[in-house]
Amino acid sequence: MRILFLPNFNVVSLQIDDPKFLPANKNVIGNPYWFFKYWPKTIVEIIDSTSIMPFSIVEKKLKIMILQQIKSFLKNKKFELIISHSYNSGFGLSLFRTFFGESTPPHIIIDVGCLNGQNENPFQIKILQYATKSLSGIVYHSKINERFYEKYFSAIPRKFIPYGEDPEFFKPLTSVPTEKYVLSFGYAKRDYETLINVWIKNKIGIPLVIVGKTSFKYSLPKQIKIFSRVNILCLKQLIHNSKFVILPIENEPYSTGQMSLLQSMLMEKAVIVNSVPGIIDYVEDGKNVLLTKYKSETDLLSNVNYLMDNPSERSRISKNARITVINNFTEKIMSERIFNFIKYEL
Repeated sequence: MRILFLPNFNVVSLQIDDPKFLPANKNVIGNPYWFFKYWPKTIVEIIDSTSIMPFSIVEKKLKIMILQQIKSFLKNKKFELIISHSYNSGFGLSLFRTFFGESTPPHIIIDVGCLNGQNENPFQIKILQYATKSLSGIVYHSKINERFYEKYFSAIPRKFIPYGEDPEFFKPLTSVPTEKYVLSFGYAKRDYETLINVWIKNKIGIPLVIVGKTSFKYSLPKQIKIFSRVNILCLKQLIHNSKFVILPIENEPYSTGQMSLLQSMLMEKAVIVNSVPGIIDYVEDGKNVLLTKYKSETDLLSNVNYLMDNPSERSRISKNARITVINNFTEKIMSERIFNFIKYEL
């Protein structure tokens, strides 16, 4: 089967595998790409989100990959299946196909942002309802999306399929963790302000390392160290050597934060994470994570103190975390579920 894949991120083409890139972000010549490696007899062509001026300026404002959508429309008939990773990488193509009355080949959206972020603006809804007429199906990673689909897009076949990570790519390293700091990471949709307030106000006696943001409203004490961006090898080292991980995920009505969560859990780290819609389908409070009320400094401080004071509990939660992901949320499980949805339910 020839598949056209349209990710909402950049994918580098490599002659030789490079562990500095996540599996989704690299296409190694001669090797199967990302989760498609679990599918039988597939040839995947990728048109990623790489753009050029002046498209890039407009794309940033509209959050739609215009150049990618034009390229994909011009060649979509050459494939047996099209998969867009997020509607940012599918809206233009579905709009063009609806306008020209095209419905083949099937076009599937892996809808990480719930179309337009569940914005119920009537004008946006009308445009989306028209554009999505050419869609064949939707895969989504958070159950909260279903309310929005049922209300406005009930005719589109869809299925909740949890996100999955690779337990071989993310696993505990062989060295003994130093545990000299607590780690928080993520480049978007993070409530770092609440986390930092807890550290500063309560003078937590261990350094906090944050990867993903550099600008804050106030100067930070030396106890808080900031890294704007690191490669995945460095991030794995940081996760491994942390005492535990805190993920202050924003309260959005769609999938967000699951990648960071599952990566940390697979590396056998106890995680404190906000109890928000993108997370609750994946965890059990007190068993494989500690859940924190969104923006509650009191609740976050209580969980931090609990993990600091109870090393046996950190160990129990961290071991349960990896087992949970291996049993339920691996890349292979996700891939097979997507394949079966396309093959048997559409």
